[in-house]
Amino acid sequence: MLKDYSYKTFSWEQEEIDISQYAGKVVWIGWYYGMFSMDDVPRPGWLIDDVSIELTNIPYSTMIISNNLSQAEFTVSGPLTTNGTGTYFVLTNLLPGVYIVSFNPVKWYDSPPPSTNNVEPNAVQIVIGNYSFPDANKNGISDYWENYYFGRLLQESDNADPDGDGAPNLVEFLAGTDPTNKLSRPLLLTPHLLSETKLRLNFLSSPGYSYRFWHSENLVDWHPVSDYLRAVSTQLTYDLIFSPGNSLNFWRLEIKP
Repeated sequence: MLKDYSYKTFSWEQEEIDISQYAGKVVWIGWYYGMFSMDDVPRPGWLIDDVSIELTNIPYSTMIISNNLSQAEFTVSGPLTTNGTGTYFVLTNLLPGVYIVSFNPVKWYDSPPPSTNNVEPNAVQIVIGNYSFPDANKNGISDYWENYYFGRLLQESDNADPDGDGAPNLVEFLAGTDPTNKLSRPLLLTPHLLSETKLRLNFLSSPGYSYRFWHSENLVDWHPVSDYLRAVSTQLTYDLIFSPGNSLNFWRLEIKP
C-alpha cells in the first residue's frame, strides 16, 4: 500500500506519492475505496481525478569492486542488492544512493571491513577491499595456515616440503592444497592432443581459485594464452590452441588464490 486515507476532507486536495522505489519495474496503480457502516444512510464517497505520473531521468552510475583474492565473495546492499565474486567485479546501471559492500570470510585470511559508499549520479565508484593475514615469521604464509597444519609457526624455509610431494609449503599455501598429504598438490593430469593445433589440459584445482596458462617456445619469453579461469570444482579443463609449425611448445600454469 502506497498511502492510506482515513480522514475527512471537504474540498479537493493535491497529493503526491513517491514511487521511485519501483524504478525499472512495471507499475500498476489502483484506487480502493471501502467503508463499514451499521446503517443504510447514504454517505459521500471519495473522488479521484487528474492522475498523472511524472518521470525524471536520473543518470545511472557504475561501481567497481576490487580486491586481492580470487576466492573473495561479497554482498552489495542498497537501492540494488546483489552478490559478487573474484578480484574484479563491475556493476553498471546503478541507481544513485548509499551502497554497502560486505566481504565474506576467506579461510586463512582476515576480511576487509564493510565499505559504505555514497554513489552519485553518473559517477564511477571504486571500492577496494584487500584481504590480509598475520605473518610473524615473514615467510609469506598465513600464520593461521601454519598453526592449523603444524600447530606452530614454521621455523624452516618456506621451500620445505614435509609431505614430499614436490610442492613446498609456500606453493601449497598459495595453491590451496594440504601440505601434510602428498596426494593433495597442484597437479597437471595427462594432456590429450585433440588435433594438430589443439591440446586439452586437465588439472586438479581448488574451488574459488583462478588459473591462467602461459606459453613459451624457449622457456625465456612467456605470454598468457588464456584469461583467468575461476574454478568451481576440484578439476578444471582447458583447451589450448598452438601453432603446429613450432618445434617446441612449453606451458606453465599461474595460480591466483
